Amino acid sequence: MLALVTYCLPVFATNWVCLTNSDGVSLYLDNDSVKANDYEATVLIKTMYNGMTQVARLKFNHYTKSFAFIREAVYDANGQVKSQHAAACLNYQPIEKNNGVDLVYHALWER
Repeated sequence: MLALVTYCLPVFATNWVCLTNSDGVSLYLDNDSVKANDYEATVLIKTMYNGMTQVARLKFNHYTKSFAFIREAVYDANGQVKSQHAAACLNYQPIEKNNGVDLVYHALWER
């Protein structure tokens, strides 16, 4: 039971800032979770779509403009966990322009 409690991501963060709300998708960044410096950042984001909520902890590399999922969980409209995943190792991917991850990247280093 303890493993399940520590594995799930907190949806109860209190400082969610909306980055976008378009096409039925809302993307939020938890300002309290941001740990950033000039070259990397770790953040908690929440994406809401079709009655589902995805909460993910991401790590960004500022200089290579890339990101990796650390862990993520998907919740249904009733708050029940539908799926969850923790990365065994970080798999950095390039950040494509004009998507949600790009919005987070710019929010981090254009504060």
